[in-house]
Amino acid sequence: MSKAILIRVRNPADLVRKQGGAAAVAQMLAPNTVDEKIHTTIADRLRGALRNEGVDAEISLVEPDNVKPAGMSNWWKYLAIGLGAIGAGYVGYRVVKR
Repeated sequence: MSKAILIRVRNPADLVRKQGGAAAVAQMLAPNTVDEKIHTTIADRLRGALRNEGVDAEISLVEPDNVKPAGMSNWWKYLAIGLGAIGAGYVGYRVVKR
């Protein structure tokens, strides 16, 4: 299964205010347009940085609907791996201790 990374910019208004002047006025007059510009700029920078690292990545701007961050839906699998590792470590300790 292929995974995806969702990046949500939580402070677009702060980023615009740091730009000052006309950007702040534009944010008040057309906030959706400015938000789109911010997301496009971040996507372009991320695309360039990944390309420079040799990563073949597809960067797309989307409107997420009901997107949930990856959680611990398989927590039992991680628990089993952890318990297995602890058990293997204990057996290794007992063998070396002899």
